[in-house]
Amino acid sequence: MYGWGYSGYGPLGQTGYFTSPIKVSNINTAVGVALGGTDNTQFTYILKKDGTVSSLGYNYYGQLGNGTTSGSATVELQGVQNVKDIVQVSGSQNGYFGAFVKKDGTVWTVGYNQYGQLGNGTADNKSVPIQAGTQGSNVLIVHEVTLASSIDDDTPMGKTGTYGGNNTVVSNITLRGDNGENKYDAFNISSTSVARKFNLNLGVDEEKRLTSSDRLTFKSMNPEIATVDSAGNVRPAHKGNYGSTVILVEYNYNDLGVVNKFKGMIRVKVAPYMGVASPMVEAGGGYTIALKYDGTVWAWGYNKDGELGQGNTTSVYSPVQVKSSDGSSYLTDIIEIAAGAYHNLALAKDGTVWSWGYNNKGELGNGTAANSSLPVKVKIGDGSVDLTGVVSIAAGYYNSFAVRKDGTVWSWGYNNYGSLGLGDGANRTTAQQVLGGASGSQYLTDIVEVKAATMHTLALKANGTVYAWGYNYYGQLGGNGTTNSNRPVQAVTGAQKSASGYFEKVVDIDVSSGNDNGYGTSIALTESKEVYGWGYSGYGPLGQTGYFTSPIKVSNINTAVGAALGGTDNTQFTYILKEDGTISSLGYNYYGQLGNGKTDSTNTTAQVVQNSENLINGILQVTGSQNGYHGAFVKKDGTVWTVGYNGNGQLGNGSQDNKSRPIQVGGGGSNAMHISYGKIMHGTTVIEEFDNPNNIISNITIAEDDTFVIDKSKITAKQSFSLLPDTDTLSANDVKITSFNTKIATVDNNTGVVTPVKGMYGTTIILVKSGAVQSLIRIKIKPSETDEPKSVASPMVSAGSAHTIALRYDGTVWAWGYNKNGELGQGNTTSVYSPVQVKSSDGSSYLTDIIEIAAGAYHNLALAKDGTVWSWGYNYHGQLGNGTTANSSLPVKVIGVSDVVSIAAGYYNSFAVRKDGTVWSWGYNNYGSLGLGDGTSRTTAQQVLGGASGSQYLTDIVEVKAATMHTLALKANGTVYA
Repeated sequence: MYGWGYSGYGPLGQTGYFTSPIKVSNINTAVGVALGGTDNTQFTYILKKDGTVSSLGYNYYGQLGNGTTSGSATVELQGVQNVKDIVQVSGSQNGYFGAFVKKDGTVWTVGYNQYGQLGNGTADNKSVPIQAGTQGSNVLIVHEVTLASSIDDDTPMGKTGTYGGNNTVVSNITLRGDNGENKYDAFNISSTSVARKFNLNLGVDEEKRLTSSDRLTFKSMNPEIATVDSAGNVRPAHKGNYGSTVILVEYNYNDLGVVNKFKGMIRVKVAPYMGVASPMVEAGGGYTIALKYDGTVWAWGYNKDGELGQGNTTSVYSPVQVKSSDGSSYLTDIIEIAAGAYHNLALAKDGTVWSWGYNNKGELGNGTAANSSLPVKVKIGDGSVDLTGVVSIAAGYYNSFAVRKDGTVWSWGYNNYGSLGLGDGANRTTAQQVLGGASGSQYLTDIVEVKAATMHTLALKANGTVYAWGYNYYGQLGGNGTTNSNRPVQAVTGAQKSASGYFEKVVDIDVSSGNDNGYGTSIALTESKEVYGWGYSGYGPLGQTGYFTSPIKVSNINTAVGAALGGTDNTQFTYILKEDGTISSLGYNYYGQLGNGKTDSTNTTAQVVQNSENLINGILQVTGSQNGYHGAFVKKDGTVWTVGYNGNGQLGNGSQDNKSRPIQVGGGGSNAMHISYGKIMHGTTVIEEFDNPNNIISNITIAEDDTFVIDKSKITAKQSFSLLPDTDTLSANDVKITSFNTKIATVDNNTGVVTPVKGMYGTTIILVKSGAVQSLIRIKIKPSETDEPKSVASPMVSAGSAHTIALRYDGTVWAWGYNKNGELGQGNTTSVYSPVQVKSSDGSSYLTDIIEIAAGAYHNLALAKDGTVWSWGYNYHGQLGNGTTANSSLPVKVIGVSDVVSIAAGYYNSFAVRKDGTVWSWGYNNYGSLGLGDGTSRTTAQQVLGGASGSQYLTDIVEVKAATMHTLALKANGTVYA
């Protein structure tokens, strides 16, 4: 695990700040990581293969979950206590608590709990987790995959059959895992569904489809989640691990004896059988949000701005279900969530994004700057159209990001220093497309993931390279300098020492920063399962103290499968999830957010996250707080575990006691491969077919008894400049497909069939490679749909500043915690301490068919199954994307974007990835965090510019993550733009 940026209290394993990745710890079994914290008090959670969590950093409120509280730095790995079988961890956005999801679906929190963010019905801080509620350039683009299911023909990603198309970058897919009866979802990546692409072009994008004779190679970064075989068949690992992983896809193209390597990736999430989403948690500043397997979202903690989505601003200390936009029902069919400091994003199954909470910077993306305590739909452009086609979301401090199916990145909200990537510093209240900047295109393209902090943003390209934009005083952009950029710049190799000179082979990214001081930190997980970091590391979140302008190795851990940053101001912390399900942590630990039982300041050595008894294990996902001091983890059993600051109840244990050991919530490159053709299958029945050459298959949710088939015969590779034909259809034989997490899903390289692992409801990446090109598809697994309510999404949770939202398998969204801005989606601003179901836009029913959620600081996003995005909460900067700057305590549709496959919520802005691989952003745009080439906030979704990506607009994006003023976008080829 690696980290970079500020590490004052040791969240990166060292104190200081680092402008390039450093190794966070010596853990070599990490499978997930998350950061939390606020100001200068960051902390880190590291989820390990055995389901335990380690932590580092600030621990004053016990957020490290080690049973102690300390204001000193914690650079030694702490064991988060009282939790095991964790499948996901999350640190607070602008807070001091963490949240974890266990295998059984329970949510565990730890740390500060003043606003009930721990979700246990009290305001007591906890230092031990409690249960919420009761206790390069070359890129390989996967344009489509073939979904199949033995459950039914309606997967979280839609009907079985082909998913994606020529304009789709398959970057994020949800699969439903095995229920014990050999019923699950799966998908296949075929060479003909992949394109090799060279994105650096002075005029137009150039790509070429692979042929059936082209050979791809595949690899799952975590076979415990999802598996992939040599034929590109991805399926859940059938081990009951409902989390996410990355499937790496690679293609080696021999051009007259010169071999060009193209890389791509797919993030696969595995949901339980009959589920909608892969369980996950997200930590906001003082609240936590959680996504359940049924697609519902739950939240707890701080709710002053409506972060809990309850339609009020009353903080609660136990999980409450996030309501729908109308406040009378609950948010449903959510497949991903993201938490900013005070707002949240929720990605719905239909590709739309919902947001709620704080919206002063427009981070809700609904075209207003008014807070919303209920979900509102994220808008695009002028605010008249919903953001759709999103496949991944990211929430920054005050802004939000989304990666669309086409691989582009969209941003909204706070844009100081150009953190929105729009070419200026103006905030946006709707999603705008992030510019390409240094990517080589007008807009950033081929992105699979984006992560955003306060004033800087990262984007991961499908080829594993990273782009960044926004504030860069501490080197958080990773470009080996300190010059700000309102357009994407490519991260350099740093300590990785790649031959290309650029940071590469990245499969996951994260960022952290808090308030407006600009202490930005960035980390990245590489194919070698190591973590690098750059930026500020005052308390050691990057394994060293100082600041680093290029990647440094965060720790000696070489078994990392996940990483997350948390913190605020200069107090960042890092979580490194290892293969064994345990977590290591570094950085700020004043509130115990490192989960090692201590509360010290600086930790430059990886700490072991553990509960009161032993190492927390079985962790599948980790997350750190946006502008806070807590972390949250999801365990294999579905429980959520939190650690750190709990003054707002963000740990979800019903109290406000900080936890230094995790507690259970509620109680106890330019060349690209394009995959546009594929289908979701249920047995022999095609549920959904992807055949649009203008789209890239990037984010898919399927049932555990379905399969996802990638048409290898239609995979293409594209070069932006070549003396030979600039596009090629790769040979299916040369296309290699692998699953990044075979515990979630496997893939048959010969047939391109991705098959979920029974009972593993999470996310994994399907990586398609052919020679020098590659692409990736993020797969989410949900339960089968044989019973009511119907399975819609892979369960997940996301934490806002002081509230938590959760997505249930049935596509409903739940929230709890802080709700002043309507973050809970209840049609009011009353905070609640137990989960409440997010209502629909009319307040009389509940938000449904949501396949992904994301939480910003005070607003939330929800991606609907139809590709539209809903948002609610704070909206001062237009982060709700509905064309206004008025808060909404009920979901509103995001204007200006459709066909969304992924969403991201920053602190004050929002992002969406469309099926065509483009990214759209809206809301707060300080420092250009929306990626629109300026710093103006947007109230509707706008297409993120290409910046350094080599095209006019960012393309081929599979995932976006947003902080306050910076955003990350992951391209299908595995490269990152920011």
